[in-house]
Amino acid sequence: MSGEPKETNWALEHIESRKSLIRASYDSIAEVREKWIIKNRYFYKKLGSFLKFIIEPDKKVLLFRSELGQLLPNFSPKEALGVDICQKMVSFARKKYPQYSFECADPEEVELKEKFDYIVFFTLGDIVDIEKAFLNASSAAGDSTRIIVINSTTYGGRLSS
Repeated sequence: MSGEPKETNWALEHIESRKSLIRASYDSIAEVREKWIIKNRYFYKKLGSFLKFIIEPDKKVLLFRSELGQLLPNFSPKEALGVDICQKMVSFARKKYPQYSFECADPEEVELKEKFDYIVFFTLGDIVDIEKAFLNASSAAGDSTRIIVINSTTYGGRLSS
């Protein structure tokens, strides 16, 4: 009936609200992100070396949470697509690495039209619906695609006594 209040889905509203907060957070740090990466170059150099060991060169790579694209050169990909939720970071990445493709989208909802040899998730912490993101990524996976998850904690203390 038209006089009754419209029922809302509080879970979907919460998810959209969380995504908006995450986007705003990354927008606020996008311009200083490269300085942070340089300041933490030891971590990124070690991570790059490790990934270079795992990911074969001259393959097609899909990177979720691509940030500024800083990990892609380590892969020496034939083709690469970086996906990030922050338009500012995508813009910076496109300027710095024009040889790769970048798209601003949620990992859960990005439309993937091709298959990749490697699918890399740089972090899971800001993905609101991880299961949906993995299911979506599976549409870009072939029979021999490898999925790599890189997840680190910002917790600097000891985890046990």
